[in-house]
This record gives sequence, C-alpha cells and structure tokens, in this order.
Amino acid sequence: MAVVMFVAGLAVLVITAREVFMTAVTVTGGGGPVTSVLTSRMWRVVRRLAGGSHRVLAGLGPAVACGGLFLWISGAWLGWGLLFLSGASVEASTSGRPAGAWERLYFVGYSLTTLGNGEFKPAGAGWQLATVLVSATGLTLVTLTLTYIISLVSAVVDQRSVASLVHALGETPEEICARVWNGDDFRAIVPQLDSLNPAVSKLAQRHLAYPVLAYFHSRRRAEASAPNLAVLDEALTLMCRAVPPGHRLEGLAVTQSRAVIAGLAATVDNGRESPSAPPVPSLESLRERGIPTVGRAEFEAVFREHAGRRSALATLVRYQGWGWDNVRPS
Repeated sequence: MAVVMFVAGLAVLVITAREVFMTAVTVTGGGGPVTSVLTSRMWRVVRRLAGGSHRVLAGLGPAVACGGLFLWISGAWLGWGLLFLSGASVEASTSGRPAGAWERLYFVGYSLTTLGNGEFKPAGAGWQLATVLVSATGLTLVTLTLTYIISLVSAVVDQRSVASLVHALGETPEEICARVWNGDDFRAIVPQLDSLNPAVSKLAQRHLAYPVLAYFHSRRRAEASAPNLAVLDEALTLMCRAVPPGHRLEGLAVTQSRAVIAGLAATVDNGRESPSAPPVPSLESLRERGIPTVGRAEFEAVFREHAGRRSALATLVRYQGWGWDNVRPS
C-alpha cells in the first residue's frame, strides 16, 4: 500500500505540474487538458443554470475560472499528501510521537501554504528535504497564480476595450454601414479598422493564452466582445459584397479585419456547440438608408458562401453567453 501511495502521489504531482505549466506559463497551448476540460464543462453548466441572466453569468464566470486555480492547489496538496502518507514521515515536535494520517495531511497543508507553525516536524533527513520541496511548491504556486490572475484581469480589460470601440461604430451591421457611407463608398471605416485590427489580433492571442478569458462575461452588450465583433464582421460582409462593385469596400485593412476576427472565432473550443449559420438578413434596412444593393439572389448567395464563417461567429457568441439576436435584433 505504501508503494502504491508513493507512486500515486508522484503521478498526481507530475500531472499537476504539467497543468500549471501549460496553463500559466505557455502562451499557445490553450491551457492544461484537465484544467481546460473541467473549466469548460463548469462554464457550460453555469451558463445553462443562468438561464440567460447576464447578471448571474457576470458573477459566476470568474468563479469558474478560479475553480481551475483551486484545482492546482488541490492537486499539489493531494500529491504531496499521498507521498507523506506512504511512510513514517512526520512526528510531533515536542513528544516525537508519530503523526497520524490526518496530521500528516495537515502538516503537508500548512507546509504548502508556507505557514510552518511548528506543531509537527519531518521525521528524518529525507522527509526534511521533501518538506522543503513542499514549501517551494507552495511558493511557486502562489507566485504563478498571482501572476496569472494579474495577466488575466489585464486581458479582460483589453477585451472590454475592444468591444466598446466596436460598439461605438454602431449597434447593428446596417447602422455601421450607414454611419460610414459617404454616398459613394465605405472608405471612412478604414482608419477605424487600422486601429482595431492590432487590438483584435492581440485579443485572439490572449484567448489562446488564457482560454478562461471567454468566461468573463459582461452584463452590458456594449462591453461584450463576441456580439460586437460579430456585428462588425456582418457589416464588413455587407460593405464588401452586398453592394454593387463600384461601391464595395476593398483593401488590406479589410482583409486583415476579416482574418483577425476569424482567428478569434477559431479560438473557441466549440465541442458540441456548432449551431447552423444564422439566417440571411434582409436587404430592406440598407435600402431604407439610401445604400445601393445587389439583387436578392446574389445577396443570398453571398451569405451562403460565408455560412461556415457565420456559424463560427454564432458559436463564439453563444459560447460567451449571448445570442444571435444580440447581433441582429429580430
């Protein structure tokens, strides 16, 4: 039994170290497999229980993210606890009495948190070295956790900043088109795209580095990145393809915008969440604003061509706790 506990403890510590390294240190791994799966499932459950309440999602999203951090601490405590349970590792400081199972776990816990209250001490040189490693593990975990949280909060601020900038352009795709339409084309949006593209690209990379960023839900749509970026992407589709050739928006800034938004949508682990492409919008709203459009058949063909892209955006919107009606109000 002692050998089984020792091997199991080592295995738990290796798995925990891998989770911490992949989640908090690497920037392209998407997080440790155990942490990612558990937090993703927790978020899905929370999102269903919330019943569409943005207030609930805003409060519980960060709690789900913190659940992954709790997993690291629990894994370290369990791993070292099993190691110390595998032998006569701890004794009372005053009497020298061998510590019981709970007392050994207690010793590992307060060594891990670097409290070191002195009630118990390691029994022998080998366990003294192990105790030093326990304390080093705790110190490393605390440091990495604080660094991770600070970086994550910074990423949340950037995410809401991007959402606010896009929302300022317009609340619907047609509204954005109308605001930048100069009677001939949509070139007025190019300077805004030039400033937005680096921010959206950075946000996509942050979603790769911190997958839990998707769980930080804003109560206000104006600060929610997914629906606002979907609105911008729909607006670009209209500007690039829904108007006659002489009026279409073209250029490198547009190509970059489509690429960085698609890159952000691709960061979502959609799992079983793959909704079909949203319905084709109406042309009437553009025509009412005095913007020339292509024929209905060509317009529908354009949106069928972008069905995969729109489906990925709908997945991103839904995953972050919103609906397509937040992109195109019915």
